[in-house]
Amino acid sequence: SSGSSGTSGSSGTSGSSGTSGSSGTSGSSGSSGTSGSSGSSGTSGTSGSSGTAGTSGTSGSSGTSGSNGTSGTSGSSGTSGTSGNSGTNGTSGTSGSSGTSGSSGTSGSSGTSGSSGTSGTSGSNGTSGSSGSSGTSGTSGSSGTSGSSGTSGTNGTSGTSVALSATNGQVLYASGSTPVAKGDAGMTYDEATDTLTVGTLNGTVKNFKIKHQSKEGFDLVYSSLEGPEIGVYVRGKVELDNIIELPEHWTWLVDEETITVQLTPVSGPVVHYVIEINDNKVIIGSETGIINCHYTIYGERKDVAKLIVERDQQTY
Repeated sequence: SSGSSGTSGSSGTSGSSGTSGSSGTSGSSGSSGTSGSSGSSGTSGTSGSSGTAGTSGTSGSSGTSGSNGTSGTSGSSGTSGTSGNSGTNGTSGTSGSSGTSGSSGTSGSSGTSGSSGTSGTSGSNGTSGSSGSSGTSGTSGSSGTSGSSGTSGTNGTSGTSVALSATNGQVLYASGSTPVAKGDAGMTYDEATDTLTVGTLNGTVKNFKIKHQSKEGFDLVYSSLEGPEIGVYVRGKVELDNIIELPEHWTWLVDEETITVQLTPVSGPVVHYVIEINDNKVIIGSETGIINCHYTIYGERKDVAKLIVERDQQTY
């Protein structure tokens, strides 16, 4: 119960108030400082501690202050007694700031006003829903109509007919002023063995070409040895025996009068020589009587006509 506020009359400015809730020290200063936290208020003179006090009316001589009921948050405080204007009020978070007290006696400061509750924090946003699945693709459009076909070209003229005259395997060649494809028994082609057979073959160069066996990507090309005769040869080696037997078919193939013999001694400079050529044999000897040599023997064919080396273009 508050005592009689006897000294409340003449004292304009209140004595040193206890720290009034959130009010700054309310001496004679007009403006309240920044409100302190309105924790537990200082002891109010002789006044009983107000509960969470509402707004203080104009303090006259305070009778026995009833304890205020549980007030809501203090609004802006009325001016106390004859107090002058309150200085800059503190924020009315925790208790409103008391103006300069009137001639209150040792009026107790308002109890700790209940501070406004802090606003609840906004709830966190919910997570975005998952994207919906893509729609199904539309159906393909219908195919356009086919263009019209172009006009057919004109037919070519028929070729000239050529009569064929050949048996199986013969090579065809043109003959006569009227085109005729003829075959000849002396010019045939065997598909099974890839062999072309002709009677006489004339050419500027006569080569053979085969796949190279030791160089990848290369061919091997040899050319024929040329000479002013239709010649043949045999070669070999003879040792201890002084008779060189010629091939049996040379008896009808080669003119014996055209045969020549070349002898090359083996293992030393020993002279070897031809004694005679007779009966399809070559008889040889050496200065030591020991035969050991290589031989090369040439002859001209007699089964065909001799080669005419220089020919009149009007005749052949």
